[in-house]
Amino acid sequence: MNLSRLIFGVLISICICSLPAYGQAEDFNADFPEDVNFGEEFGEDWEEDFATSGPSEEAIAAAITAYFGFLVCVGVVSLAVQIFIAYLLYDALNTVPEEFRQIEPWLPWLVFIPLVGIVIAFIAFIKTPKSLALALNARGDTSHGDCGESNGLWGMILSILGCTGPIGWVLLIMSLLKINKAKQALRAS
Repeated sequence: MNLSRLIFGVLISICICSLPAYGQAEDFNADFPEDVNFGEEFGEDWEEDFATSGPSEEAIAAAITAYFGFLVCVGVVSLAVQIFIAYLLYDALNTVPEEFRQIEPWLPWLVFIPLVGIVIAFIAFIKTPKSLALALNARGDTSHGDCGESNGLWGMILSILGCTGPIGWVLLIMSLLKINKAKQALRAS
């Protein structure tokens, strides 16, 4: 999840940085030989028209401000989603009795550590469903299968690959739904 946000930010930054530099129209003639006369084709005042044809500095500043505002909004929404997912996994692990837990309930909160968070997310999306399945199987309820373990595993793999990120996110959502359903069944029994 952190990796896809990083890749998205880098791609947007590359696009913004690759925009042509405006305001350098004064030096346009410095690159051409003296015997070239553009006035015949474009009219005598072509230099003035060319120099003023780019976007104004206010428009560029507004675009940059909008870009950074967009990045802040994406960051806040992404952080809120990560907090929500960490809470769901934490709550599910708190429901599981200690003898069936494969990881501690606080572990999903470590997804906020850069780079390590990716490994923690793998572990949390595999071990939380396993813990739920062990607890439910011990009570005789096998109707929940793997409780979303396979969806979580494949969701994390596809999310990290990037090009298949949206498919991975759908699988992670499906895994969270199965985890929540198993958690509710465990609380009911």
